Amino acid sequence: MAHFKTTALEITRQCRRRITHFLASLGTSGTFTGVSRRLKQDLRHVECISVATVLGLPRHRGTKNMAAAEFKPAIYDAGLADRNLFVETEDAQDMTRTLARRKGSWWGSPRARMWRPRFGWPPNWPSGARRV
Repeated sequence: MAHFKTTALEITRQCRRRITHFLASLGTSGTFTGVSRRLKQDLRHVECISVATVLGLPRHRGTKNMAAAEFKPAIYDAGLADRNLFVETEDAQDMTRTLARRKGSWWGSPRARMWRPRFGWPPNWPSGARRV
């Protein structure tokens, strides 16, 4: 409920409600579920996208593919995702190195997974898209 009540409101306020896409990696799924549920209530045009590991790859701490998960959190609602993106381990590791070079900070692979889309992956983002 915290992400529904606070995180989603912070995002919409800081972006002045000009959001076209919301992306969140799936771990416990609380951020994705809470924020997506609120955005679908308040800004119906926003596309909510979950980001997870590719099936069959080694599990990464903090990121989960719900289709293969041994434990699915009760809060998780697959119906909230307008689209699911799956990231290869190598891509996340490459993004970690890119962030270290561009931003001057070192991020783990689960967090780098989320930055991969921001730097142009996947390549088919609509022009003018505002991703959060």
